Amino acid sequence: MATIREFIQAKLSRFNIDLSEAELDAAIQDQALTPSDPYAPEASKPALKVIASVIPELLLAPDVSEGGYSIKFDRAAVTAYYSWLCGELGIPDKLNPQPKIRSKAHLW
Repeated sequence: MATIREFIQAKLSRFNIDLSEAELDAAIQDQALTPSDPYAPEASKPALKVIASVIPELLLAPDVSEGGYSIKFDRAAVTAYYSWLCGELGIPDKLNPQPKIRSKAHLW
């Protein structure tokens, strides 16, 4: 049975994203989970919230290329996955904020 840490690492690895254990463990603990606990269905939403919490910061990181070695990930796919996660979890999408309608009637 996979741990919560392994579940999140597997989800992120689809997009070639590899977080350090310390960084991932901190994000997991921020959601009141224990990284080494076995993954269970009731931990699904908090685990997905961990992923949603780390993606915006990851998109700020530059692509790294050195010699014949490069580290890149598909930013459009990661952004789409993040937007989908936000919709599923009912949390605000920080990368694609919805426009706000404001009344300017007081100016007339």
